[in-house]
Amino acid sequence: MGTLNMNELARVVSNVTQTMCGISFSVGESAERGESICSRMLILPLVGLRRINIVLSCDQSAAKFLARALLRRKDGELDRREVDAALRELLSMVAGQVVNLLKLDETLGTVRSVTLAELTSVGAAGFNNSALLRGSGNTDLRIWIYEVMEADESGPHGLVNRGAGLIRRMLRR
Repeated sequence: MGTLNMNELARVVSNVTQTMCGISFSVGESAERGESICSRMLILPLVGLRRINIVLSCDQSAAKFLARALLRRKDGELDRREVDAALRELLSMVAGQVVNLLKLDETLGTVRSVTLAELTSVGAAGFNNSALLRGSGNTDLRIWIYEVMEADESGPHGLVNRGAGLIRRMLRR
């Protein structure tokens, strides 16, 4: 398993997104995590021993901006299906880079829509086990990488408080 710092993760993700759609990422602050969940959320689970997920969240204007950039189309030329497909493709590209960079054995699962309520119900609200990247410019765009905590009766809401999770241990600040 590899290690890297948060700025390096933002740089690697930006290598994909800057080339494909002109957006770069920087490290998000802890206080922003709760505010970063926007109107459109997609999740790509990594399949394997660890329960790691990568979430792309954005508002409607960021979704359209990304789709226009990825598909090299004008605003009026895109329908909802094409916007959704572009977001799914971007999330898959980013997830592939994360898996390669961190030398994980996990494989990419299937991208699907997700809600904040669903993320909270599986323990994704435990931010000690996550990394957040925010898009640059005037777009409201976030990529959130987190490990699901194990269920246990010993912690609040039935979750184990393990301190810094795998993601935080692998990503040095």
